[in-house]
Amino acid sequence: VALGVSLVALGQLLNWAVFYQIGEVGVFYGVRFGHHVPWCTGFPFNVVSHPQYIGACCTVWGVFLLMLYPRSDWFVIPLVEVAMYIFAAKFEAD
Repeated sequence: VALGVSLVALGQLLNWAVFYQIGEVGVFYGVRFGHHVPWCTGFPFNVVSHPQYIGACCTVWGVFLLMLYPRSDWFVIPLVEVAMYIFAAKFEAD
């Protein structure tokens, strides 16, 4: 239980920090629609690459640990989610 709660808390902290630093327009690809989004080098961007994706993955893993563990298939959906975020991070880098 403690690991699941910790992952959810860490994930939400990272997501909150991203919203706080770059705002809603920055989070939702505003720069691709012509909005000015200032480049941010503070927390959480100075700690991890793609903090919003990492925060979402931590939250998903935490929730699935809390809700479905120890079922034998509890980890399948979180693995798919992580694969999607890895793909998105690579696509976003191009």
